[in-house]
Amino acid sequence: MTDNDSRQQIESAVRTTRLIWLALMAGVAAYAGVTWYLTSTTDTALGSAGVPRVLLWVALGYMIASIAAAPVVEQAVRKNATTGTRTEIARAWSTEKIVGLAIREGAGLLGITVALLMGSGTWAILFGAAAVGSMFLAAPEKADLAARTDTGPWEESPTQTLD
Repeated sequence: MTDNDSRQQIESAVRTTRLIWLALMAGVAAYAGVTWYLTSTTDTALGSAGVPRVLLWVALGYMIASIAAAPVVEQAVRKNATTGTRTEIARAWSTEKIVGLAIREGAGLLGITVALLMGSGTWAILFGAAAVGSMFLAAPEKADLAARTDTGPWEESPTQTLD
């Protein structure tokens, strides 16, 4: 495999991870929007009769804990994949990013679901914004992957060989 092939695979990993990142953020935003709409157009919460208000605070606590835990999980995945070929490192980087984003998405979806059950469009938007914001801040950056694969900006050394 040539250095150029390796670069193409790394570029592909970055594009794929970014596409997943955008899809996860769009899904949370859409769900928050639908929840807000449903709660603003109905007089009662969908499950208000049997849903204790404390569930909202539990969901908020879970979201905060998940957002704080996501970088820890990403770090654990990173420790297990620091060596190998550029392609292997790119795959591990992609996995690390997707796992962290999925944790953030799950926390947001849980919060939005609780807000839906409580009939609170405001909380749905807040949970959605927090989840999308935390995912936005964890954007998959090409420079991060380039630094991990020791390839620099991928323009410098056309004769660079694979690990």
